[in-house]
Amino acid sequence: MASPLVYFLYVVCSMDGKGPALHIFRMNAESGALTPVDTPETPLRTGLFCETDASGKFLYVADFVPDVDGVPGGAVAAFSIDSGTGKVKFLNRASCGGTVPCYASISPDRTYLLAANYGDGSVTMMPIKEDGTVVPPCDRHSHLGPNDKQANAHSIIFDPRGAFALSADLGVNKIFTYKPGENGLKIGEPISIVNTKPGAGPRHLAFHPNGKFVYCQTEYDNTVIVMSYNVETGAAKIIQTESSLPAGFTAKTYGADILVHPSGKFLYSTNRGHDSIAIFSVDSETGKIAPIGHEPTQGKFPRDFTIDPMGKFLLVGNEKSDTIITFKIDEATGKLAAVGQPIAITKPSCLKLVAVSE
Repeated sequence: MASPLVYFLYVVCSMDGKGPALHIFRMNAESGALTPVDTPETPLRTGLFCETDASGKFLYVADFVPDVDGVPGGAVAAFSIDSGTGKVKFLNRASCGGTVPCYASISPDRTYLLAANYGDGSVTMMPIKEDGTVVPPCDRHSHLGPNDKQANAHSIIFDPRGAFALSADLGVNKIFTYKPGENGLKIGEPISIVNTKPGAGPRHLAFHPNGKFVYCQTEYDNTVIVMSYNVETGAAKIIQTESSLPAGFTAKTYGADILVHPSGKFLYSTNRGHDSIAIFSVDSETGKIAPIGHEPTQGKFPRDFTIDPMGKFLLVGNEKSDTIITFKIDEATGKLAAVGQPIAITKPSCLKLVAVSE
């Protein structure tokens, strides 16, 4: 993308209807400085996750509500984005077909959205109209098998080619591969399943830029699972498991989010309780990782973080100390250094950057 760049940062917050659930900032691409843009009035109650389409024209928010227009379960809300100001306009919201939606991914052609529903352990497909509005689900699949006591779908992401989608479920300790849209607007049955360690709690997923490897941060045993990935079949295979905690740490903590640096050389994940960002080097040939160290997040319970497309900055939201901290990324070592001042914001649960040319 042509330089210079600016970014708009969208932050959704788990407010339970007790305050604004969406905040917008402008981020300087050179310094990482954040400037407030807007805190719009929206129908959001408890924003758990947000995503934008590839063009950056629309924002979609997974909202934890008890019902939508009388339909029990959570919602996905759609907003249009003004590329000049970064401000949003509410378009509509629709039932996501499940309870406690906590993740959403947009198909590369922006014809449908995939939602992961934590409460009932389902993944659903929601059509998207040309005007950006969302439609209630046209297809649904439950992760709950005959021998499973509880399913909790926690994420669903497309591979870099957009051919397959992978969903991590921490209730059944499995990672499912789907080929959505193969037979029309259908998510279909999973075509491949990875079984993780019992009780591991696979939570979030991230692909290497080369598409050959996929990584999973577990919530309960605090590990990063490294998997090889077959781009033709969508099948993944575990090749390494590495702790996201320093040796000897035994206090209660929960793994959260995971991202690969745009260069493919580093991997980062967050630990809620240890309150740190785990830093790993990545071998792009084998996909395997090696620990570099841990950076304190200067707050409590780092739930979500984001990295700008140029790989210069990492921004993390500390959900239980109500701050966003910006770190400068050392592009040679992958290490992090805090820059600027903490941004006060109540219960940040997800951060999303959109890049635009000035």
